[in-house]
Formats: sequence, C-alpha cells, structure tokens
Amino acid sequence: MKPRFEPSPPEATQAALDMAVQPFVEKFLRDDKRERATALFVPKQAKASWHELIAMVDTQRARPCTPDALTPWDAVTGVLLVAHEAYTVSAKEAMRLYLTEDAVFAAYRGTFAVIRYTNGQALLLT
Repeated sequence: MKPRFEPSPPEATQAALDMAVQPFVEKFLRDDKRERATALFVPKQAKASWHELIAMVDTQRARPCTPDALTPWDAVTGVLLVAHEAYTVSAKEAMRLYLTEDAVFAAYRGTFAVIRYTNGQALLLT
C-alpha cells in the first residue's frame, strides 16, 4: 500500500491518540454526539472513519482559520486524523500537508483543533 504522504509523518501511537482524541471529543463535539463518538473512537474501532468524527463537531464555536491565526501554535504537537489513518505532527506540519479528504488536527490535551475541508476551508476550534 502506497503511503498517503511522501515522506510520511510518523503514524500516531495509541498513547498519542489517547492524549488527543478523548479531549477533542469532550471539548469540540456536539453534546448529543459524544456518547457515539466515544464508542467509535475511544479507542478507534477498525470500521470507523475519522470523517465520521469530523461530522460530529460543533462548528458553531468554530471560526475561519488562517495561517496567521495558527502562528502562535505552530510547534504544538497533536494528531492529524484523515480517513482511517492518524499521524503525529505539529500544527504547522498538519497545515502544510496536501490532503484530498477532510481531516482534523487535534492538539494534545484538547487545547485547540483545526478542521481542514477538501474545499479549502479550514475552521479553528478553541
């Protein structure tokens, strides 16, 4: 199987997913979706797609994300969740990677997240 990125960032470990996904679910999902998200993604079930998690986000608290808005957090590490894959990256690296699918960068401990949509729009969640 061809890697998604060339060169590929490291795949996220279970410890990395634990530090990012549960706080993301608790902080950024709609109240009525948290129980389902926890069942599917904490830990992630094999058939679940990260796209399902993205669809559960409470976007009412989001604002458009510009590259300048992330500058203070460029070095913050978290996980980039795309389709069925997860990578450990910095916020800057997550925004640099070319993606052909919706994705979410979730910082460790849920400090912030960025949803990247394939239409080019990005939303910042704090």
